Amino acid sequence: MRVALSLSDVPEVEESANRLPKQAARKVLREATRADHERVDTLPLMRRLLDERVSKADYGNALERLTLLHTSLCAELADSVAEYAHPRLRPGDLLPALRSDLAELGRRTMRDPDPAPRLASGAEALGAWYVLEGAALGGAVIARHLRQRLDPDLPLRHFGRADERRWPEFLRHLESSLSSRSEIEAAVRGARSAYRFAAETLQA
Repeated sequence: MRVALSLSDVPEVEESANRLPKQAARKVLREATRADHERVDTLPLMRRLLDERVSKADYGNALERLTLLHTSLCAELADSVAEYAHPRLRPGDLLPALRSDLAELGRRTMRDPDPAPRLASGAEALGAWYVLEGAALGGAVIARHLRQRLDPDLPLRHFGRADERRWPEFLRHLESSLSSRSEIEAAVRGARSAYRFAAETLQA
């Protein structure tokens, strides 16, 4: 399967000599990382969350691995994304909810997180941040299924969080921050690196 790696690889993105097309960054990132995204979504650990036979142990296992993933990536992003800081959003915003859910289940991470891949630039870091933000989009579906199958009072701060403004706000930040072809292609490298690390971390 051929993966889009640049603006010219995405059919709906037509470059002009003087400016990038509207929403170029999100279109290129979406197309370039489509296969990586699908690989993570279809991992047994994640698919189990929507299975009819899901258990609290399955949920706890997923929370543990997700906590390790976010801890590692957020540590790497803390400094590297500073060039593209947002006045309200932070990469680590989702981590407290994961930790709270895990603790309320009586679980904890059983090992130290592996270090995340090094990100060579702020644009690469923004691409990795795109992966963290996008990964939370399907949370409402997962939360509803887990409440129905397991317990209506299950701790679901992470999957059940309701902030419909966050993703559009992040995408606007992405578009305003990545102003050149080279920055967008660096963001793709960062995103694909983050997806590979996610797949490794979430392997059960």
